Amino acid sequence: MHINKYKVVAVLLLLVVFESCKNENKNQVFYSKSPNEKLDNTCEWLSKKEHFFEKNYLSTFYNYYNTTIKEGKYTAAAESLEIVSKIKIDNLSFDDTFLKTINSFLLLYKDKIPETKTTFLYSYIANYYSDKGDSKKAILNFKKITKIQAIDYYSCNNLGDAYYSLGYCYSSIGEQELALQNNYKALDCFEKTRYNSGKGYVYSNFTNIYVFTKNYYEAEKNIDKAIKCFKEANDNNNVFMCLYNKIALLDEKKDKRFSILVDSVYNAAKKIKILNTGLKIDLTTCYIQKLVDEGNLSLAKDKLDEIKPIVDSLKSESSFVVYSTSLSHYEIKANKGISDILTYKKAIPIFKEYEDYQNLKIIYSLFKADALSKNDYKKALYFTEEKQKTEESLANELTKVKVIEMETKYKTKQKEQELTLKKLQIEKNKKLISILITLLVLIVLSIIVIAFFRNKKKLKQEKTLKTMFTKQLLENTEDERKRIANDLHDGISHELLNLKTSSKKDISDLNSKIDIIINEIRQISRNLHPAMFDRVGLEFSIKQLVEYLESKNQFMITTDIKYTKKLTPENELQLYRIIQESLSNVIKYADAHSARVSLKEVEIFLILEIKDNGKGFNVDEKLKGKTAFGLHSIIERGAITGGKTSIFSDNLGTTITVKIPLTV
Repeated sequence: MHINKYKVVAVLLLLVVFESCKNENKNQVFYSKSPNEKLDNTCEWLSKKEHFFEKNYLSTFYNYYNTTIKEGKYTAAAESLEIVSKIKIDNLSFDDTFLKTINSFLLLYKDKIPETKTTFLYSYIANYYSDKGDSKKAILNFKKITKIQAIDYYSCNNLGDAYYSLGYCYSSIGEQELALQNNYKALDCFEKTRYNSGKGYVYSNFTNIYVFTKNYYEAEKNIDKAIKCFKEANDNNNVFMCLYNKIALLDEKKDKRFSILVDSVYNAAKKIKILNTGLKIDLTTCYIQKLVDEGNLSLAKDKLDEIKPIVDSLKSESSFVVYSTSLSHYEIKANKGISDILTYKKAIPIFKEYEDYQNLKIIYSLFKADALSKNDYKKALYFTEEKQKTEESLANELTKVKVIEMETKYKTKQKEQELTLKKLQIEKNKKLISILITLLVLIVLSIIVIAFFRNKKKLKQEKTLKTMFTKQLLENTEDERKRIANDLHDGISHELLNLKTSSKKDISDLNSKIDIIINEIRQISRNLHPAMFDRVGLEFSIKQLVEYLESKNQFMITTDIKYTKKLTPENELQLYRIIQESLSNVIKYADAHSARVSLKEVEIFLILEIKDNGKGFNVDEKLKGKTAFGLHSIIERGAITGGKTSIFSDNLGTTITVKIPLTV
């Protein structure tokens, strides 16, 4: 037991060292994900994305939300509100009723929950305005999130989401330098939590910046990085979102891969049945554009009609713009002209006010294509120039230079930090390794010393036991000789003397006396060695022994013997002696009513079992005592046969089992 204790000490020391190593590395990863808290039944149901499309989804939410607010369960109410807000953002489903609920909670109950749990409120409001094209209002709300300090995995990821969203908004209004700054801040947050989906969002943002600056090589490199991150996170929806962005990139640079990628992505999305409505609209409009470019206008119209009900149900400005753009491409190609041109014209001043240059660029591109289809080259030139101005607003030459400078500066700074951390880590690791080696040496030496003294003690105990066993063996041999001498003197000698004095009596009386003497001699002989054992075999000898013990001691012994001769005569004799010794002990010491002897072949083993219903005893204590010769002889005889002996005893009785491989 001493060695085991030292092993525990060794493990604890090692854990201390490794924990120190972990603490030294905490600059690299600040936060780890805690186990998900179990949601109640309603929140669990609301969190399933597929339920969002059921008719009773929002009514179920509002019933639960209003009930928890009335009961003063503000944390539960916030939990349900956050679940629904995130699913609505994912599906580009924005409505004024839900916005009022968000604003109401913000005004009345925000202080009832921890500050770090309020970020989803600002996030929904910001995404609502972003969808409407009002990036400035979106930026104001995302900035409110960045004022909340990151204290755990949850809040750090929320902070990263806010910086990433700010990067997207700044990029949309042409502030590429600010977009880049916020993207790098987001990347730092997601590095601290190892949140791969978050890093995927940031690389998607980098893609947009490089598209605006016409650096298509870096744009494609970053979109591929984003796809890799989302795949590692098993985030299929965002993998398809990135593939949609890659399609848009290939279209922007007129890459021949555009058509092939559209087909494969659209068909794959249909096959796995993507539920995200915003993504479904985006991918379908890409497919429609491909059909229009190929002149397959009939199928393009069918697809437009297919997604129109979804667009109408969403009430999302961004989804409506995507659909309208796709419809207008179809109308221009079909020589119908843009049917809703007045809506576009009304939208231009609004987009200019919001500095929504991305949507302005789309409108001017449509107007240019419409003018060219009508051979109105003057208008086409005008819209070409307007589109160019919009692109310059998104990223002029100075912005391109600043983007490159900032990226170089960030990467250089990052490498310097990594080198510094590595140097510090190497030095600390050297010290830790030295401590670890010293500890290991001490532990090994301690174990060796303890093992030496324990083995020495064990050998001494074994020597003492052997001495005791030998002494007991000699004493038992002497006792056996003494018993045989008494039997001869008191039994046979006495009977022979009687026979001598009664030689003149009847012959029948003489025969009776002779029979008694013969039985006495047989019993002495049987105790020394079973009569005819080598001829009649083990099974018959056991039964003969049991019959004798039953008749002599008025004690019930049952047998269950199924044995076909497979042991050597020597080993059979050892089994016989084990049974003899065991039953003798039961009769003398167990206070039992009955015993049972079983000898069976089970698979590749021969199993002997002697069981009684006596008072039992403490096996370990008995074996260590000075009067355990019988038990030790049973164990030794079992070992001689090549088997293993086990002794189990409690207050219900004792069971001795000898398990012998039949190959022996």
